[in-house]
Amino acid sequence: MSDIVFKIVMFVCFYMALPIMYGMLRNEAKPKKNLLIGATIPLWERDGKEVQDIVKKYKKDMDISFVVLTLLSLAMFFFNYTSVFFTFAMVWLVVAMIVPFAVYVKYRSKLIKLKKENGWNGYSMNKVAVDTKAAVGEIKILNMKWFIAPTVLSFIPVLLGIWDLIKSNGDIIGIVSISVCAAMFLTVLFCPLFYHFINRQKKDAINRDVNITNLLTRVRRYNQTKMWLVCAWLTALYNISVYIFMKLNYAGLGFIIASILYTILLMYFAIRCEMVVRKAQQKISETAVDEKYFDDDDKWIGGLFYYNPNDVHNVVNARIGIGTTMNMAKPAGKILMGFSVLCILAMPILGIWLMTEEFTPIKIETTENSIEVVHVVKEYEIPVEDIVSYDVTNDLPSMNKIIGSNMDKLYKGQFNVKGYGSCNICLDPTGDEFLWITTNDRDGEKIYIIGVDDKEVMENTLEFIAEAVKA
Repeated sequence: MSDIVFKIVMFVCFYMALPIMYGMLRNEAKPKKNLLIGATIPLWERDGKEVQDIVKKYKKDMDISFVVLTLLSLAMFFFNYTSVFFTFAMVWLVVAMIVPFAVYVKYRSKLIKLKKENGWNGYSMNKVAVDTKAAVGEIKILNMKWFIAPTVLSFIPVLLGIWDLIKSNGDIIGIVSISVCAAMFLTVLFCPLFYHFINRQKKDAINRDVNITNLLTRVRRYNQTKMWLVCAWLTALYNISVYIFMKLNYAGLGFIIASILYTILLMYFAIRCEMVVRKAQQKISETAVDEKYFDDDDKWIGGLFYYNPNDVHNVVNARIGIGTTMNMAKPAGKILMGFSVLCILAMPILGIWLMTEEFTPIKIETTENSIEVVHVVKEYEIPVEDIVSYDVTNDLPSMNKIIGSNMDKLYKGQFNVKGYGSCNICLDPTGDEFLWITTNDRDGEKIYIIGVDDKEVMENTLEFIAEAVKA
């Protein structure tokens, strides 16, 4: 893959998060049941001038933040080194996650303030008992048999991966293949479990009208049912595609393409599901005649995090975006929040680690019985007694990464090398000389391609190998 194609692909991977967040947050300016920018506003007050002025300013600031962040993202194309590219991209992504939500919190706070000034306060859901006996009827939970087919389909790559692993005697490619396929299989396996669990969450209530509550809930659960089935099937197909790319030794490019396609399709169906739910629920909400509406804005910190010690539910519908969120008052919610914060903070740190990887020089060290290739840590230990042949070249054939690192100044791991098959690589592709070592041990023939910048070290290594082979 050429440099520019790689940058475009990775740019899309990072950048696609921004339009998704922007679209979902800007959509909060449209009424969603009795919510407007995450604040509970009476249906008969939301078209007022003061409310609409805040909504217009919210849209404007959201648009400005989107344009500015988009322009900043283009700077990714000006970085020549892979690790620097990724470091900037991950820092940008953190900023891109914070800024739109900061705009949302700012204007939600203004609506909350306006609501308090005008006394637009409904009933707290802690004080109103909702009749859970459906006046309209409960939607039936989907029979778990509908998840059997995608689960079985997803298990096929796992079985094939186990067979490949047995045949390869624990080859690293087989280990990675089985690990990825097993993770995807577990994802499919958990789909019906999560579906069943989420369908037990509390209902969508906007007032005391039980009929309205159950209609709103039926709409959401019906569409969630379809979404969980789509998720199971897409993940099963993704699992098969990953296994095929692994078998064809195109794990790097193939995995990226399959992952992008899988993510785009999954997000498309998830967003489409949410939009259908919102549209249907809004029509139902507009038929509400009970002025005693529910208002639990004080349970939503910044409109983002649900915190209600009096709610027995661990999971509730997210106030913004799609899907569900955790009750931060529960231990599970606190743990998940802490883990999420750590993951976000770790992103720039990961970039620093990548730069350390790319710019740390490769070293060759010799012992009495082996050659050690060191890069940050010891990568390879080659027993001299296993060496069959060796050579030095000034250029490299074309190669594709199977597993490992593929950066501007570092190739490391297993690569599919044209004319040679799978080889163990540790080199700077911009270097001048490359040491090829072929070994033969109980696991069969192996080829190592090593590059070091120090010519003296290369010469000493060649002398060491020559003497060892003669002996």
